[in-house]
Amino acid sequence: MNFKEIVFPPDYSYTTDSHHLPIEFYLNAIPQSRKIDLLLGYFSSKAISTLAVGFAPFIYNGGSLRIVTNHYLYKDDFDLIDSLKNTRSEREIELKVEFQKNISWLYQTLSNPSQQHFFDCLKYLKSINQLEIIPVM
Repeated sequence: MNFKEIVFPPDYSYTTDSHHLPIEFYLNAIPQSRKIDLLLGYFSSKAISTLAVGFAPFIYNGGSLRIVTNHYLYKDDFDLIDSLKNTRSEREIELKVEFQKNISWLYQTLSNPSQQHFFDCLKYLKSINQLEIIPVM
C-alpha cells in the first residue's frame, strides 16, 4: 500500500467515538510517510511503543520524526531527552547495522520501552537526524 491508496473517512476525521479510530490513521499513514510532525500536549516514550508496528517501517525507510510537546515530562522521558543531547556512543554506531538489515529487530526494540535497546534506538535516530523532540512551555 502507498499513501494514495489509504481510504480516509469522508470527513477526514478520526475520533475515539466513531468507526474511524485514530490508531487506524496512525497504522495506515505512518509507514507510508517520509516526515512526521507531531504536536502533542504530553509526550510519553511509551506512546512510540504503542505505534511500533507503524514506526518500524517508517524508520526503516528513512522517515524523520519531529515531536513538539509540553515541557512536563515523566522522569524517564526527561532523562531520554537529556541524553539525546550527548554525542554518538559506540553502541549507537553498532545499531546502524541492525537498522539497515533487520526490520523485525527494529519493531521488537520499539515495542519495549523498558529495555535499554529502546532508548539506544531513539538516541541513534537523534544522532542521524531522524528524531527531534522539542519540549516547549
